Amino acid sequence: MRLRSLLRARAGHTSIEYAMIGAFVAVGIITALGSIGVSVEKAFADVTAGFTATP
Repeated sequence: MRLRSLLRARAGHTSIEYAMIGAFVAVGIITALGSIGVSVEKAFADVTAGFTATP
């Protein structure tokens, strides 16, 4: 009896939808930070090369 009421509950469906949206947002953030990290690493490498270059 309790299982049927849980299967009919809309709150469970809504929480699963919010969890999926949160997961997609997290994947997007991780992807964006990964590409930004590569750019920042290159910028620091360029600055380091500028300091170590002989005049």
